[in-house]
Amino acid sequence: MTSGKPGSAYQAWPTTESRLDAWARLARTNLPVDDIARRIGIDRRALDRLVARARKRGDPRAIYHRDAHLPGTGTAHLRDKRARAAHLRRTRGTA
Repeated sequence: MTSGKPGSAYQAWPTTESRLDAWARLARTNLPVDDIARRIGIDRRALDRLVARARKRGDPRAIYHRDAHLPGTGTAHLRDKRARAAHLRRTRGTA
């Protein structure tokens, strides 16, 4: 799907470019992500990885879907003991 190393002159494969174009176009229509993956012709997990890698590179086509949980939101702080303790300290106002 992708090639290159961080800091290198990265050049995406043409299939990756076309899939990102399709993602950006279809994500704006609020089509469910599973349907977008089916239309692009790849697995949902592969689409998630493709978009996450593009976000990491700063690609403007790697937009967030309307139904996506934005970074920093969710329940991850409930599963990790240290993160949960830090979250409770922040919300209770104690250091």
